[in-house]
Amino acid sequence: MLTRLDDPRTHPYGVQERIRILRRMQFMSMRYSHPETIKELGIEEDVNDILYYTELREFTKLALPAYREPAIEFLASMKLKKHPQEATAELKRDGIGYITFTLLGQEYLFSMLELETIYKLEEDVGLDTEMCVPATELHALWKIISSRSYQISKNKSGHIKNPAIRYAHKVIANTLFARHDCSNVTTQELELLDTGIIQKLETLEDGEEMKGDLRHTSKAVVMVNSFMHVMRNAELSYEQGKIKEAHLVIGSLITPILLATKVKLPAPSHPPTFMDLAYLNKTWFLRGMHDGKHVYRFEHPAFGISKVLLPNVELTNTNNREGILFLPTADQLFMDRGDTTVEEEQGREEAHEHIGMLQRWCKKQDEVIKKLTETVNVLKAKLSYKSPEAIKTTSPTKTAEPSLRRSKRKKKYDASPPPTSSTDPIDLDDITTPPSPDQ
Repeated sequence: MLTRLDDPRTHPYGVQERIRILRRMQFMSMRYSHPETIKELGIEEDVNDILYYTELREFTKLALPAYREPAIEFLASMKLKKHPQEATAELKRDGIGYITFTLLGQEYLFSMLELETIYKLEEDVGLDTEMCVPATELHALWKIISSRSYQISKNKSGHIKNPAIRYAHKVIANTLFARHDCSNVTTQELELLDTGIIQKLETLEDGEEMKGDLRHTSKAVVMVNSFMHVMRNAELSYEQGKIKEAHLVIGSLITPILLATKVKLPAPSHPPTFMDLAYLNKTWFLRGMHDGKHVYRFEHPAFGISKVLLPNVELTNTNNREGILFLPTADQLFMDRGDTTVEEEQGREEAHEHIGMLQRWCKKQDEVIKKLTETVNVLKAKLSYKSPEAIKTTSPTKTAEPSLRRSKRKKKYDASPPPTSSTDPIDLDDITTPPSPDQ
């Protein structure tokens, strides 16, 4: 049994404890970009361009499987060692530092420069550990690409208008940050979208030039931070008693490191999955087909929930500012009398939030009732148990019942005695009552 600690940052878990935590999570396959799908939708070039500038295109092409146990051992044992700024020779040799981890009892070390080579990332780009895009730029960028104002807790992937940018976000969220639920857009993901779009957009709506990542941080560092973030979230889920509900989706992102160690790996535990047409229809990205074209669903700032038919390269092309803004006119929209208004959609979202809160409350109530029932049963068992001495002292003494004299019935005729039943008397209490139809 794992020991719960009040502050894991000051009292970290051991490697074996972390392994046991990770094993209790739901290990999931990573979801990759699907080349045939984005080609069929006419957004292949735009998606690949964004992924190219975020340095994820080569990795997503690999579509690697995951190895559950080696990946868990890697996450549980991985440590990041950073070189001090004055260590010029080490910084030149390794980059910002290196990672160490254990695999099958053997300890390994990979520098940041080696990780950049393994993942085919841009090399020797910076010594900072986190990206830093100005907040004002992120707010302005979100206003350009989405239909809502910037609210970090409410920024949704479904608010992104252009299908290529929206699909690229799904790829970033599913791979580099390996989240199970990718419906919202985090600050780190928006920073990477900024990196992927800045080459084409260049300026914001007010004419200010986009600056992008001021530190020009290595994507290898971003990836290592993602590994550490996953482990930290697993510990938090365990401490909150939610570890069995948590998901571990980052396995495939670890696979290139496992392959680079040249250790003999078991058979893959989880094959890759893809963001194909079936997935996009399931997540409301697409809404079926019409006349051989796919119906793309998005939120228009002026018209609310709207639809256009894809492919439509002229409309979705991100090589121009109009394509990034993605504001189709009323004539360019597809009307099938099945569109909902913004108010209806917002009402539906609020209803889902209330339903979710009610479900969580009911679940909590069920847990409380279950615990109370178990406690009552334990108390009943304790009360019903008595020692033999207690039984003797508490059992009432038998007293002789007075005998009642019953008068004899006189026979009027010399008749034979009445017939007796061939069966034993029936005790009505032993008869099982048939269930009623309502049960």
